[in-house]
Amino acid sequence: MDAMTVLTAILVIITGVYAYLTYRMATTSQASVRLMKEQTDAIIRPYVVVSLVKRPNKPFIHLRVENTGQTAAVDLTLSLGGSGFDKIKNFDVMKRLSGAHLFTKQTASFPPRCPVFFLLGFGSTLNGGDDKKYPEKTFTVTARYSFAGQTVSETTTIDVNQYDATMLETDPVVDALTQIKDEIAKRT
Repeated sequence: MDAMTVLTAILVIITGVYAYLTYRMATTSQASVRLMKEQTDAIIRPYVVVSLVKRPNKPFIHLRVENTGQTAAVDLTLSLGGSGFDKIKNFDVMKRLSGAHLFTKQTASFPPRCPVFFLLGFGSTLNGGDDKKYPEKTFTVTARYSFAGQTVSETTTIDVNQYDATMLETDPVVDALTQIKDEIAKRT
């Protein structure tokens, strides 16, 4: 073997290693670009969140629907269901809820940071404090919507059991203002 053949073989090996490393760098770059796109999509996409809310100084429990994302949810449809829904669907609250626009029609664009509240009732009513005791305290809300050519379906289980044996949250400022108002009313 002469020196030229050995040098050519070494050059072929070096070129092969270089080609392999270049290929690995290209695939790593593609993966990085894909990951950055997924992160960007996750940052700017809509997120329709369904939750229960109790407001201070109010005994009412509301169902809150809000887009907490950065862009509008397109073609939003909400539906009620779950294993326990059949047991409570004939209650007035559930009839009213299932007949609401967001649950019966497709919403073309549901903007971010514009929550919608639906009154579910008094905490004691939902927790069986009267004769119309709910036989089942959980149901699901499924939100289907689109953004950037993708369709998302998210199901949230709503459980009013979390408010069992709770008391009314009060705001000390509101309490103090109420006392001042009552004192002024007594003196006039």
